[in-house]
Amino acid sequence: MQEREKRIFGMLAGCALGDAMGMPSEGMDAKTIRTTFGTIRRFLPSCEKDVLGRSFKAGQVTDDTINTLLVCDAVIAGQGSFDPFVYLSLLQTWICENRGQSQYMIGPSTKQALQAIADGIPLEEAGRNGTTNGAAMKAAPLGIISDYKRLDQLIDHVSLLCLPTHHTPVAIAGA
Repeated sequence: MQEREKRIFGMLAGCALGDAMGMPSEGMDAKTIRTTFGTIRRFLPSCEKDVLGRSFKAGQVTDDTINTLLVCDAVIAGQGSFDPFVYLSLLQTWICENRGQSQYMIGPSTKQALQAIADGIPLEEAGRNGTTNGAAMKAAPLGIISDYKRLDQLIDHVSLLCLPTHHTPVAIAGA
């Protein structure tokens, strides 16, 4: 495996491992985490206090990892470029193919934005009402296609990523 491939693999592995490790406590405040789990030192399943009502197995990833992979797929489809319409199409396809699970697998801002798009709201406006920083969880692949010497390029890529579902100053800054 070449150096670049190792770095990409490391980014994806880190994303998935961190996501699976944090899944059981997602959305909980520090006190609830301490009283529910103590210190999380291994993969745990979701519990009855899961704020999203999920029943996930220990080590299972969430929509954060799925979205990161969809961003990768969009970059591959764009031959190294990112197009928010391609990403949106991939996301919508994934949701349709996983209908039984997707009610618990997409966050509230994504769900709201996708409904707005379905209702005819333009892509440029659909993600403006998000309430989460969900774009940060899926932005890592954009760092791979952006020239580290050109921060403006990375910001442009992140803004495009945020456009459909998380186009708020908080989400863009977080990503």
